Amino acid sequence: MRKKLYFVLVSFFLVSVSLFAQQRNCATMEVLERKLQKDPGMAQRMAQIEAHTQNYIQNASNFSVNAEVLYVPIVVHVVWNSANPVENISDAQILSQVDVIYKDFRRLNEDADDTWSQAADMEIEYYLAQIDPDGNPTSGITRTETSVTAWGTDDSIKFSSSGGVDAWDPTRYFNFWVGNIGSGILGYATFPASAGDPDDGIVMSPQYFGSSDYEAAAGETFYLDTPYDKGRTTTHEMGHYFNLRHIWGDGGCGVDDFVADTPESDSSNFGCPIGSSSCGSVDMVQNYMDYTDDACMNLFTEGQKDRMRAVLEAGGPREVLNQAPFDYTMALATQELDICSPADAVFDFTYLTFDGFSDSTDFSTTGLPTGATAVFSPSSATADG
Repeated sequence: MRKKLYFVLVSFFLVSVSLFAQQRNCATMEVLERKLQKDPGMAQRMAQIEAHTQNYIQNASNFSVNAEVLYVPIVVHVVWNSANPVENISDAQILSQVDVIYKDFRRLNEDADDTWSQAADMEIEYYLAQIDPDGNPTSGITRTETSVTAWGTDDSIKFSSSGGVDAWDPTRYFNFWVGNIGSGILGYATFPASAGDPDDGIVMSPQYFGSSDYEAAAGETFYLDTPYDKGRTTTHEMGHYFNLRHIWGDGGCGVDDFVADTPESDSSNFGCPIGSSSCGSVDMVQNYMDYTDDACMNLFTEGQKDRMRAVLEAGGPREVLNQAPFDYTMALATQELDICSPADAVFDFTYLTFDGFSDSTDFSTTGLPTGATAVFSPSSATADG
């Protein structure tokens, strides 16, 4: 009899651990509380940003709402532990995440449906930074090897002095840090009141950054854990970065997430309980700001769009991040030439184009030595050559 009881207890323990391991855990609100305690001015900045946001929403016709696509450059800092090299995730895994956020924010995700009529295209696009803080071409990805096994949520991953990596100028780049947070935490973010601070950005554990849907095309197996293997942790944390709260408002019925078109909920949802109800209405479990599985999530709403664009458009705390990408970049060939001898020195260069750029661009030079001239052949180029 004791053996049977022992088996039942062990089975219950294993099931409980399994269920716990599958629950989403975002530490953004805990990080916010810590920042509020340390920074007496943060609460006032948050109130000012909220006042600006409400003014934006109430006077939408005076703003460029929906008038143009906004563009934000991102940089991905991969911070990996020497003893666990799988944390040094591949470029292909990173690019899968970039594609996921592009589709999620433009409502181009393949799992989009018509369940909620207020689902919206955010008209915000993200691209890997093309130029680093020193003005050099970049892939928008940095890699740092470290002895740290778990970073926690104290922002040490964001500083080289503690074994992490410093942010690129947060007024010019949206910084992503990818490193093992530990304690079952998938990610966390800073709110717009931290705009421009050296710790401004979002953090994700590597096993939740990227999408397994892209593995076949990449020809490799990514370092990802189900059921959070579709890239929605990053989408969720980006929502916080652009001033979205959890959809249940981090409280019970009557607690506000500051969005009019998201139904009230008494708590977070896990798994994918479509049709579940609380607070007298059906829960929007498919919203990116809930705690459901990645495959369950598929939308932001019009109201959430207003809040995010208020942060990025004129007067918003993150307006400086709205920067269109270069239509194409030029990479000069690696060679040295004496432009004075011979007189007809030739310097070859190539260029790469992005986003289907097709306009013609004329070439010219500045800063040549006295008496020197330069001739381009051809004198202009397009994406087609």
